[in-house]
Amino acid sequence: RQPRMPVVRLSPFGPGLNGLPSDPATPLEALAPGSPVPDERAALAAMANVGRGKLTTGTWACSAHHLSMAPYPVSEFCCILEGELSLTTEAEGSRPRETQIFGPGSAFFIHKGTILEWKQLCTVRKYFVILEESEENGDNGSPPMAKL
Repeated sequence: RQPRMPVVRLSPFGPGLNGLPSDPATPLEALAPGSPVPDERAALAAMANVGRGKLTTGTWACSAHHLSMAPYPVSEFCCILEGELSLTTEAEGSRPRETQIFGPGSAFFIHKGTILEWKQLCTVRKYFVILEESEENGDNGSPPMAKL
């Protein structure tokens, strides 16, 4: 087992500025027709086991697409570097359906289990931090941190 690096530098254009390798996290059918940029994710994303799961961080970029996420499969923090996207959450209880728009410099957190639509009309590039909780450790859908 290799020792982990105490500090990992994230680059908006991948490790060594060599670009981001392809990763099929976004289904091709969700991409807008003629989209020039496939889903990409940094190959050397930093990973660590924390608490009840795995923490992953890296850089992601994808061209225009529209996805319905029901439910969102992980807890994720995002910081937008370029492009613009909208997130629409479904009404729940007394909370109405809501659309929020995020652009460069915006940051947001999505709780695991959130039902939402992710829509981007152009290429978006972001830094991400994902917490994937392991089911065998009693995942209850809430991140093991203070509620946001």
